Amino acid sequence: MNEYLLSTLATPCCSRALVKAATTILGDSLRDGDLLHDFDLSLTEACANVVRHAYRACPVGPLEIRLGVEHGSHVEVRVVDQGCGFPRLPHDIRNAEPDAEGGRGLYIIKKLADAVRISSDGNRHTLYFKKNIREDLWTTCD
Repeated sequence: MNEYLLSTLATPCCSRALVKAATTILGDSLRDGDLLHDFDLSLTEACANVVRHAYRACPVGPLEIRLGVEHGSHVEVRVVDQGCGFPRLPHDIRNAEPDAEGGRGLYIIKKLADAVRISSDGNRHTLYFKKNIREDLWTTCD
């Protein structure tokens, strides 16, 4: 598995640049534009959650995207922060009410991924998701 670590401060501009870099890395391995869009959307939502919520009660800190690319099989993504964490870990990720102004990010990620987990270990909080990818959607390795 090829692994990549991207890291920045959890600010809006920096997090978007991080997502673009991660999507560029994935674009070297994946040939399907719709699939790349799904990764961009999922990563954008995950990083926006960190920017908006993780450091709300403390100084802005790090935001990491860890990619694991198993060519011909799947991609694993970990979005990691050292912020406040979830007040309680969500066990059931649901869509927000239609009139809610937010609260859809985790639900979108859940719908686009094959597996989703949220965990905390001390002050490290991780959103993990995995996407299985058909063999014909990968670029050829030379």
